[in-house]
Amino acid sequence: TKVTGEHPILVKTIGNDISFKQAVDVIVGDSFYTASGWIVVTNTEYVTETVNTYSIDVETEDVYMADGILFHNSIEQQKLVESR
Repeated sequence: TKVTGEHPILVKTIGNDISFKQAVDVIVGDSFYTASGWIVVTNTEYVTETVNTYSIDVETEDVYMADGILFHNSIEQQKLVESR
């Protein structure tokens, strides 16, 4: 999927911390929450191109699935679960 660098995606780190992380901060080994469960990120690619972007306002939860991945519509990040 293609997103802007600041776009928040629900991520589980290798240390099992779960939070919304800006796309630019996602690293190989992190996992995305998908419609089928957690899937490990195996590569990332930074692409520079001009594209149309859209802000989706989905009150009250402010989360949505796109391309099967859970996203947030706010750049404010919040940690959901502390690692043990």
